[in-house]
Amino acid sequence: MQPIFILIRGNSGSGKSTLATSLQEYFGYQQCLLLHEDILRLDILHAKENISGPTASLIELMTILGGEYYPITILEGILPKSIYEPTLTKLIHRFGSGAYVYYLDVPFAQTLINNSQKQNPFPTEVLQKWWLEDDTLDTLGINERKLTNGTVSELTKQILSDIQIGTNKKDD
Repeated sequence: MQPIFILIRGNSGSGKSTLATSLQEYFGYQQCLLLHEDILRLDILHAKENISGPTASLIELMTILGGEYYPITILEGILPKSIYEPTLTKLIHRFGSGAYVYYLDVPFAQTLINNSQKQNPFPTEVLQKWWLEDDTLDTLGINERKLTNGTVSELTKQILSDIQIGTNKKDD
């Protein structure tokens, strides 16, 4: 079976981590590698987010490693197009028809609500500073599906359905 790569992008507080964790729990930890961009960048590399930093390289290496050792690799993060577009494009093309690309298009007001439920919420001013309006990759010829609303369970089912349909097409 071809490895599956699921990319989940969106603003802070949009539900990326929760959705990615839900998918990993569904697939099982032995079958699915989950990469959180903020953990790779902040906790492992202790790097600022900039185009010349090491984060994009580590993401690329870890995602390729995931594709070699796990049936499913999930990468989630804000992953601004201005910084990560070359790396994400390369990974999407590498996984080909096994790549499923999503953008959580959640209104700022909803991200504030989601953020307030976190154990350590960010100040509103920080969320405003980080906010990227419609930072989708589809302008670059990549089919990034916007997920605009739904519960974690509904969005998980939507992605699972996409993968099932995609896998069935490949088996034909």
